[in-house]
Amino acid sequence: MKHKTFNNRLNSTPSREATQDLKIYDYITVEGTSLPLEIEKRLERLKEEYLEWVYVFGESPCDGKKVKEYLTIDGLPLWWLTLIAEKSPYKTPFIYRIFKLRTIELLVQEGGSKNVYLFSDDEALRGPLFRWARERNIEVVWERIGAKTRPPEPWKGRIYKKSPHILQSIFWPFYLWWRKVRKVDKVKSFEANRATIITYFPDIELKDAEAGRYRSRYWNGLHDLLDAMNLRVNWIFMYVESKESSFEEALSLKNKFSKSSSDKFLMLEEFMTMPLLFSALKDYFRLYFRGRRLLRADFFKLPGSEINFYDICKRDWETSVIGQVLIENITCYRTFQRLFDNLPNQHFCLYLCEMIAWEKALCNVCKKRGVFTIGFQHSSLRLMDLRYFHRPLAYMDDSLPLPDLLAVNGETAKESLLKNGYPERNLFLVEALRYLYLLDLKIKKSHPKTLLVLTSYIKEESKFQLGLLFQALTDLDFERIWVKPHPDTPVEDIINELGMANKVEVRRDPLSILLSEADVVFACNETTANIESVYLGIPTVSIIHDGINMHPLLGQGVPLIYSPQDLIAFTKKPVPTKLKKDIFLLDKSLKMWKKILETYR
Repeated sequence: MKHKTFNNRLNSTPSREATQDLKIYDYITVEGTSLPLEIEKRLERLKEEYLEWVYVFGESPCDGKKVKEYLTIDGLPLWWLTLIAEKSPYKTPFIYRIFKLRTIELLVQEGGSKNVYLFSDDEALRGPLFRWARERNIEVVWERIGAKTRPPEPWKGRIYKKSPHILQSIFWPFYLWWRKVRKVDKVKSFEANRATIITYFPDIELKDAEAGRYRSRYWNGLHDLLDAMNLRVNWIFMYVESKESSFEEALSLKNKFSKSSSDKFLMLEEFMTMPLLFSALKDYFRLYFRGRRLLRADFFKLPGSEINFYDICKRDWETSVIGQVLIENITCYRTFQRLFDNLPNQHFCLYLCEMIAWEKALCNVCKKRGVFTIGFQHSSLRLMDLRYFHRPLAYMDDSLPLPDLLAVNGETAKESLLKNGYPERNLFLVEALRYLYLLDLKIKKSHPKTLLVLTSYIKEESKFQLGLLFQALTDLDFERIWVKPHPDTPVEDIINELGMANKVEVRRDPLSILLSEADVVFACNETTANIESVYLGIPTVSIIHDGINMHPLLGQGVPLIYSPQDLIAFTKKPVPTKLKKDIFLLDKSLKMWKKILETYR
């Protein structure tokens, strides 16, 4: 195996030595075998193989037990709460790296190549790839294209990440207590015979909040329906770091809501106590030495593959079974136990469903206490959001913690879940609360010809997208080009660097206003704004970028591009995408929500 340096990413011409056999470029290019584009061709296969691997991993034997049964707390297999079983493309970048390795292996098998030239800056691929190549007698020449620049991490973060898992896990509960738990008043009064709704906070309507009225953008019209049905609620807030408000400000808002409403408003941290945190630490130490026996490399191969990718997953697997993720999951489970011990006789528990670890802890606790759970799939369900999918056999496993009822917000989501094996009896179609505003959106008939560019929360993706725009700029026929950045990722520096400041206008108006005057939308890959623009009949095109394709309309016919020529061609002959069926159920009467609330109240 050889290693060379190839520093200019923009120059896609390989060195003279790399002129034969298989040349693979770990970036999007039209001049050779582009690894991201090859992954795109195999997405369905890679998805199926990955889901199969996760299922087989959990079923694998370890010291006379299955892996999924090895770490338990009160009968809950903590396997389902690990980063491996959670399968979140947002939390675990190793998923895409596994896709890279498997695609390289498939390309070699398909072409019968014995010499591979890989142009990449992803150093994590090196170990697994070179070991496999050595075993298969394949020559790999690695040419580095220049590492991606990342902002330097604060020294405290670097030290923390390098510290042993056991030290991180001991430190974390005390950090949690100092950062949040000590600042909340512990729950003193409880409301029985109510519904419980667990929701992220803040994400609220600020005008209503100023008047002491709680209205969440997650739930929108459901607030009015609950009032009309006289159904009182215990609202449990899970604070999410946000520019909208600090934790202290969130507490103040919560208290303000409590004074002006007959509903009960509680922060999840109000159910945490120092004894509970110590109890979680005790559980952690009991499980720590068992977890160490799971640190084996032989679990880490996709079905049909010969590449072992343990090196790529090692850190996330370790933190799941002996580290901070383990103590977080234990603490979450114990907190939900205390919550429902103190909130007896609840009609049901409704929560925002994304199929992540805390939800599985919640479902397990509620099942043991006889509380009916309803998970609300509140956003779009993306075909490559692996969190929502399992192998069909997994749904027959009683240990898999799922909601008693999964409320899905459209036929497309329901169809995807059923196709994957989700039990139909546990699915219920409801109105898409976050998207009801689409019914009121109108396109202005008379306005200057406008291209609306919607950029990503991922800086690298925004750079790639705006780079395509810059290269296509002279051939675009628009009177106005508006760029709407993600709230957390400004793009003015990228625009200035490209010299486009006098050619495009950065707009931060509400999306509904910008869409009303847009003739064509050029969107980043993962934004749900793709749905809004397509729903309104605006010709919409999105980019393909490095990373798992998380487009909310993947497979629904929205054009995906990766070159300035593609952008130019689309804008010259823009064609609206016709959705195969209603992606969301939109009905302001909320009759399906009313039915579900009346059934389980």
